[in-house]
Amino acid sequence: MTITTADLRLGQRGKFLGTFQNEWRQRTVEIFEHITDQALVITVGRPFDETQDPVICTEQRTDYESTLQKIADCEKHNRGMYVFE
Repeated sequence: MTITTADLRLGQRGKFLGTFQNEWRQRTVEIFEHITDQALVITVGRPFDETQDPVICTEQRTDYESTLQKIADCEKHNRGMYVFE
């Protein structure tokens, strides 16, 4: 069995941090802590139409702090899932 870059990134997933919808990219995105580097997150973007494989990325956590706060605000105020348009 061949190990792909996506497999390695999924193997680096830590604690689940939240989910949001990215309307621009047409994906539902899950955000996870990176298990060895707290400055990073692992994102898994699943296309709305499910005709393509998920997009798995290692990204800077600072780039997602605003999104994580908006996810938390939506949950706190029972507004459903945060939608990035």
